[in-house]
Amino acid sequence: MMDWTQTLTIILSVFGSTAAVWYVVREDIKRHDLELKEMRQEFHNVRTEMKEEFSKGHALWANLLKQIYDIKLDQSQRNAKA
Repeated sequence: MMDWTQTLTIILSVFGSTAAVWYVVREDIKRHDLELKEMRQEFHNVRTEMKEEFSKGHALWANLLKQIYDIKLDQSQRNAKA
């Protein structure tokens, strides 16, 4: 039969172990949260860059198509006069 000091020792050991595990887990969660925030920021930066590059490419294509249209329009007007 256990006396009260052995019971108290076991209870305190369980609580101490639980607290130690919780501390390690909590630090691990903080580290993972930080990594996740960094990954989100990196994704946001890459997405913003891609959006800007797409906009530049879209503008270049739109300008090129407008120039082609203007040239074709000018050619058709010359052919209509001739």
